[in-house]
Amino acid sequence: VFNDYAELSDVERNDFIISATERSLSPLRCDGEKFETRDIGGYLQLQEGEAATPTTSAPVQQQSGESLPSAETLAQQKPIIASVAGEGSSVSQQFETAAGFSLLVASDGGPLEIEVNTGEGPRMIYNRPPGDGISTYESDVFLASQVSIAIDAASSVSWKLVIVAP
Repeated sequence: VFNDYAELSDVERNDFIISATERSLSPLRCDGEKFETRDIGGYLQLQEGEAATPTTSAPVQQQSGESLPSAETLAQQKPIIASVAGEGSSVSQQFETAAGFSLLVASDGGPLEIEVNTGEGPRMIYNRPPGDGISTYESDVFLASQVSIAIDAASSVSWKLVIVAP
């Protein structure tokens, strides 16, 4: 199976290993036989077969009842290009940047989906299933100057999207 993935993208076997330390920082929650949280980014990267597709660190679950982190906290001292926050509904954002960028997302529940179009057609980069608790996500760097982002969330979900320079 690894050889099939290697034909699609420049990957190494270590790209498929989640260390015990990484997993303990980002545990998967289960409800019966179904995962409430998932490591979505790696799966989408391999299915898309494009090297520029972002990968993720797994969502970090925090205690429910907390407010979403600030844009500055999410950015962790990276230069902020833009940020937007909202609750539920569908929102589309377009922006231009002179260099690459990453997306940082925080939400207090799910479902929440984020789709990015860098000129090559829309691509789902984040799909949080229904659930509660604050979760954060960071994409790898996109190399595009004109971008549109679509956010679709349940009406009860609060979210924040921060676009940062690498």
